[in-house]
Amino acid sequence: MNAWTKTGSISFVWASGTGQIRIPKNRQTVNLQGFTMNTAESEYKRVVRHETGHTLGCPHEHMRKALVARIDPQKAYDYFWRKPGPWPG
Repeated sequence: MNAWTKTGSISFVWASGTGQIRIPKNRQTVNLQGFTMNTAESEYKRVVRHETGHTLGCPHEHMRKALVARIDPQKAYDYFWRKPGPWPG
């Protein structure tokens, strides 16, 4: 979580009481379920940083109306129909 310190002018500390951001199952504010001892360290770091961004109020890019408004639908359709992947058709 403190990776955000480099760019966000913020830091997180362990609290002895009930903190504002909690990970314990019984009182969580951040959901990190799905991790196991076999989860790669790089994936753990990626997800924790990503979820911390949401905790700080950062939305996903596709939820920002200003960005979505800039998408040319026809260009997007053309691009994704050409792109190999799990697309229908």
